[in-house]
Amino acid sequence: MAELENVRLHDLRHTAASIAVGQGVSLPIIARLLGHSQASTTQRYAHVDADPALAAVDRLSDAASMPRAKAAWRPSSHLRNGIS
Repeated sequence: MAELENVRLHDLRHTAASIAVGQGVSLPIIARLLGHSQASTTQRYAHVDADPALAAVDRLSDAASMPRAKAAWRPSSHLRNGIS
């Protein structure tokens, strides 16, 4: 009905699963949404385009740049003393 070319229902399921993973939805929930009984099937569907570690760093960076976060952040004593 949408007259989309070169798009299969299968492609849309993969896309939905990938978006859900990117939004932090757990694999068991995605499996239930897609009707999968095997976790391995859901893992194949739930591709993540961006590196999750990079996304985490971006969120940390955003939080650290907020005025309230900057005011509240204080290095711990071992960092102030140059001990890691």
